Amino acid sequence: MPKKSVILLILLLLTISPNALKANSSGNVKLEIEDRLEYSCNWNAHGNYWEGYQHFTNFDLYGISDSGSHNFTIAFNAPEELRIVTPSEDTTNRTVDGGSVVTRFFTGTGTSLILGFKTAKPYLDPLNFSLIPSDTDLYSIDEEGRLFFSILVNATEPIDEFEIRSDSIRRINSVNSNLDAKVVWGGVVQVRNTPVGRHRLDLDVQLEAYQNSFSVDLIISKNEATYPIKCLLDGKEVSPDYLGTSITYESKRIEYLVGIVPWVYGYENPRTYLLSFNSTNRSFVLQVDTNSREKIDFLDVSSDLRGIEVKETTPYDNPCYELTFQLATDAESNICLTVYDKVWFLRPTAVSLGNVPESILKEYTNPANSYDGEYIDKDNSLVKAWCEQVAGNETNPLDAAGALFQNLTKTLSNKYDITDTGKPWKSSDILLRASRNESAGVCAHFSRAFAALSMAHNIPTRCVTGTVLGNNATSHEWNEIYLYGYGWVPVDVTWGLFGILPNTRLFCTTINENYSVMALENSNISIRNKTKDFILQIISVCNSQYDNFNNLIHTVPILFSPCQPYFDEYIERIGTSPTMLESGYYHEAVIEISKAYLSLKKGEELLSQILIVTIAVAGVTIFIVYRKRRSIKELLATSLRKTRVLEQEVCAFEDA
Repeated sequence: MPKKSVILLILLLLTISPNALKANSSGNVKLEIEDRLEYSCNWNAHGNYWEGYQHFTNFDLYGISDSGSHNFTIAFNAPEELRIVTPSEDTTNRTVDGGSVVTRFFTGTGTSLILGFKTAKPYLDPLNFSLIPSDTDLYSIDEEGRLFFSILVNATEPIDEFEIRSDSIRRINSVNSNLDAKVVWGGVVQVRNTPVGRHRLDLDVQLEAYQNSFSVDLIISKNEATYPIKCLLDGKEVSPDYLGTSITYESKRIEYLVGIVPWVYGYENPRTYLLSFNSTNRSFVLQVDTNSREKIDFLDVSSDLRGIEVKETTPYDNPCYELTFQLATDAESNICLTVYDKVWFLRPTAVSLGNVPESILKEYTNPANSYDGEYIDKDNSLVKAWCEQVAGNETNPLDAAGALFQNLTKTLSNKYDITDTGKPWKSSDILLRASRNESAGVCAHFSRAFAALSMAHNIPTRCVTGTVLGNNATSHEWNEIYLYGYGWVPVDVTWGLFGILPNTRLFCTTINENYSVMALENSNISIRNKTKDFILQIISVCNSQYDNFNNLIHTVPILFSPCQPYFDEYIERIGTSPTMLESGYYHEAVIEISKAYLSLKKGEELLSQILIVTIAVAGVTIFIVYRKRRSIKELLATSLRKTRVLEQEVCAFEDA
């Protein structure tokens, strides 16, 4: 037996009490150990480079039949110093003869432990990697959001498989390499059988959004730990059912010096929230953001799914899917959302009022087209004078809006008063009260004041509403101005934000139930597994609808061939969803299922039209045939009458 293993066993025996050896822990005990090494590689186009390193080991023990008191002991000999043990309560940590022994005392059928080590770097990287621009000194994005870059890897040992993935990439157009590399789907590349040595992968990708930077992850999984580990439960050795090492290389802050794209905003600073609610009437409605600023991290519904309906919506010109879930029972539901700051990269030289479409200019400089237009008196003398004094003759709409925003933010500072909620003040009233150093209302009043000043300067402006997430969910109102080349850009006088939608703001995601809110640090793994099960139910319900129509199609295929492209698209989209689920892309899976559902519905609608036309044509044909048969009968009857008349005339002639 190796020397290290002998030392570990001795350490274990020294630390376990006689009572522990008698503990009854029989049952289907499961132990999973995951050793996690995380390398973060940070660099930018200026040539600066630095990297970080983290090392954690997760222990999950479960399935103990006896729910009484137990102890779980881990003896190990790692080359790094143990920094942290979580949880620390009811846990002991000892160092004996150069090794470490951690014991967790617990009551129940299982427990979990995380060991964290000091950020040294004693392990040889199996796969050093770096990113470089392709055939240029700078990372650059073309006008379609297309980016070319290369990944250099230096394998110090054979690697069976690793993945390249990035949330920043919408689609990988191609990957070229001497390695066995292929695009699995979306933004994921799978590389197999990498030999020792240096290798290069050239990628052509489409970015999700222009963010000034993007990140790429390389992930390796190995079926072993990086150091020797022995585990005992109540004095008996426990062999792990799963033992593996996950090595993640994460790039951060790869900055671009060139970037001109049709979208000029980016997502950053994610924040995660748990939204909990009780669905009533055996259903609930969830509106989902297709642009993925507000991403579903998990979806837990305590009821089986009976049906689903999907339709497209565009709140404030933002494409969304509205999903109506029919449930078997009323249910307690949890939705975890990751929300990003949405930041616009605004350049005054790129903005011109003269290029704004006439329809937008006409509609959004007229208060009558706003839902609260009766309070936006842009032609009031005080409003016009205020606008003239602040913005003057400024012709650039971005500079003019910025000046009005800065002035109003300063003027209304400390004028917010929640007791003014619902007061029917017009924009001029708010400006007048502010000038007198009186309370000037709440967010709705502030947004009306900015709308009036901005419209008075002929800048297309609208008031919008959304939800602020904090200790609870509260409604909020702010403005958007239309800038050519940028679209609708947020302006929030209440919060002092220009060109940014913060990660505390829900703009697209809605639920037709009252919900509570809690900020989360990490999502729960067990709930994520429930999410997978629920989304698989959605797929199953959709497939049942498809099967019904597919059976009908095959009865008379010649009539239904025009519908086939829609059903083919359904099969393609619904087929990619399970792969997304396995990779943890739940939001993307919901979006793909929604697209598949809509394709199926388009096929069904066309099928209904074909059936209606077919029935109508058949009815007309039957009617025509009937009319023709009736006409023939009438013709024969007439001929017969004429024949009889002629016979009578002949007989009369012969008698004469």
